Amino acid sequence: MVEPFRALLEADRRSHDERLERVIEGFARRRAPLTAATSADTAHWEAGFFGLQRTPRFAEAGAKLRQRVLQACGEQLLWESWYIEQCGIAFCARMVLLAEDVPTRQVYSMIGSDEATHAHWISEWLHPGARRPPDPFNRFVAGLVESGEAQPLRHVLQIVLEGFGIRHYRSLAEGCRHAGLAQTLRVMMSDEGLHHAGGVATFDARRLGESGRAFALASTTGLLQMIRVGPQSVAAVLSATTGGLDKRDAKRLFAALGCEATSAPKLAALRELIAQPGMDWLVDELDRLRMFTPCTAAECAQVFAAEE
Repeated sequence: MVEPFRALLEADRRSHDERLERVIEGFARRRAPLTAATSADTAHWEAGFFGLQRTPRFAEAGAKLRQRVLQACGEQLLWESWYIEQCGIAFCARMVLLAEDVPTRQVYSMIGSDEATHAHWISEWLHPGARRPPDPFNRFVAGLVESGEAQPLRHVLQIVLEGFGIRHYRSLAEGCRHAGLAQTLRVMMSDEGLHHAGGVATFDARRLGESGRAFALASTTGLLQMIRVGPQSVAAVLSATTGGLDKRDAKRLFAALGCEATSAPKLAALRELIAQPGMDWLVDELDRLRMFTPCTAAECAQVFAAEE
């Protein structure tokens, strides 16, 4: 393509994106207790939130390196949240098309509006114009959205994930150092409660066919496995910022982070969410597979080494 024409097309694309962004911002601000975001280079969570103060690599590092680690860990949390809200937008768009009646369509349209607003709020706390690839968790969730049927998606995405999101956003808000971001996270937590309730209201286990049951088992197994293997993202940040981790280092790190103690309550919360009326068969099968049992530090390190 001739360079002048390429430049014109790129300028037109930027103009298009800017116009849309102004519209999105207008919608988002209609119901937003938004506080102006601070620099994306600010560490919004303390070391204790991640358990980093217990790790020799972090404790023995200089002040500047510790700040870099905290900034990177916090940024990961925000990107993870942004991508999961994007998955929520796609989920609601699909559920609107699959809706059996007008009230159901209305519910998913309203939830989708919340998800789009949340994504915009979170984007305000990220580097302007920055993009990074979605993490394995969000790639997995995006795949579920694209492949699932309505009933199993309601169970996995709304009841389980949105229900867990209440707990997750409460934790982020309580640990956040910035009052404005903490308030935004609390509003998102409140919205997650309504989204979860929408899933409970529309899910009917009796309508799960053979393919729906297989989807529910495969998807919950995948989700639980990501919790079982401990704080892999924190380990990845430490590896990237402090010179890499061999398998022995990784095992010591996961032990110091208390991987089993931190995963156990999350797995228990997910078990309770999965155990909806008519889903005892799923809990029994996940129990048989030991999916509610946290991985040991050695097992977490093995997973980390395989993904490095």
